[in-house]
Amino acid sequence: MLFLAWGTEREVLWDVVDDLLFLLCTEPPAPEKPPFVTWFSGSVRRTKRIVEPLNRLLVESRSVYEVTPNQRGLQRRMEAGLSEALNVAANAAESSGDLAARRYLERARDKLMAVHTDPSGAYVDLIRAVEAVACPMFLPRDQLPTLGKVRDHLRDADVKYEYVLTDKSGNPGNTGGVVAMLTDLWEGHSDRHAGGPREVPVSQEAAEAALTTATALVTLLSRRAVRPRINAAAQRQETR
Repeated sequence: MLFLAWGTEREVLWDVVDDLLFLLCTEPPAPEKPPFVTWFSGSVRRTKRIVEPLNRLLVESRSVYEVTPNQRGLQRRMEAGLSEALNVAANAAESSGDLAARRYLERARDKLMAVHTDPSGAYVDLIRAVEAVACPMFLPRDQLPTLGKVRDHLRDADVKYEYVLTDKSGNPGNTGGVVAMLTDLWEGHSDRHAGGPREVPVSQEAAEAALTTATALVTLLSRRAVRPRINAAAQRQETR
């Protein structure tokens, strides 16, 4: 390791650290494992001796990298607010039974925060995360549902749905804001189709903006912030 530290070009040193963590470290033990099992595990003790001082060094040097949650690699340090928003979205999706949405969000995060980022792949997973929540909710009978179809459905059937945020008169709001976010996410996928003049590689900045939009959509839809509108006649019937 000392040889690698002194004999490796600076540009690839992060890759060396990333690979060594994968080779030498193990994932944290499951919470249900008895403490004595962890204590007698040589691999767990070795991982602790490696990860703890490395984490301190990365924090004290204000590095853009941190050790991944599974302790087997490096990832770019995510802004605290964005990380919290992603966790809220993932938990909301899981609570509503949309486990696939949580998996796609976490996959997108891993691709965006990796030592070698994959913004295009992350963008695909972000769209899938929103589709995993939205398609069964708004297009349950469609055999080939897409995020674009969800957007068109909410836009064209606006009178059938309401948004939990009220308008200036105190009535349930319309879905215009949600449709705008869906449009931004759908149309911002600039490399979805190849071979055309409008094909543009997804940038890291665009993918990070998409992450913010997707986490908001997953949270809102998982918590049923958009729901079928109850017409006035039905409301009067319910109050009787």
